[in-house]
Amino acid sequence: MEDRAFCRRHARLFGSAGAGEFQIEQSLPDLDNRSPSLADYVGDALEPRVLQFLWSLCLPGTNDQVASEPLRVVHPTSGGTRRWDRSWKIYDHTGVIVQVTVEADESRDPDVDLKVGRNIVGQGVPPWIARRRQGLPALGAAADAEERERFYAYLWQAAPAQIVVEVEQSRNAIGYLGR
Repeated sequence: MEDRAFCRRHARLFGSAGAGEFQIEQSLPDLDNRSPSLADYVGDALEPRVLQFLWSLCLPGTNDQVASEPLRVVHPTSGGTRRWDRSWKIYDHTGVIVQVTVEADESRDPDVDLKVGRNIVGQGVPPWIARRRQGLPALGAAADAEERERFYAYLWQAAPAQIVVEVEQSRNAIGYLGR
């Protein structure tokens, strides 16, 4: 890709990351760290339910919009390890109303967090990774798909209530007053 050789994992990331995330002068993700690919993969799986829910909260007659952000790397300003995230948000002319983020911290590989604003509402190790770590055999396609869906539902279960709370707080703070 672009005259550079990538393994399969990093080639997928290069294609899905936001413009400029993989610059020559930046360090690429470590080959043995799955955090970027996990954030992207789990983000892909959660995106339809996140977008549907966010659009349902947009007020008619306003300029509320929903946006999806590509995979990006977050370099902590106070030290620590890189984090990779995918995010979605409702915004208007005043700024972001609420943001939902799938995040994977390189130091906690393979944990995945789902955040609403700054609050973690779901957290866990994907079951397909946990199975491999435990030396368990792979599941059949149907059982694997069912197990993955249970994991995504688990991550998502507390998100809608927190999203509503944060949307209400944001709208009250900027004076929506029922418009």
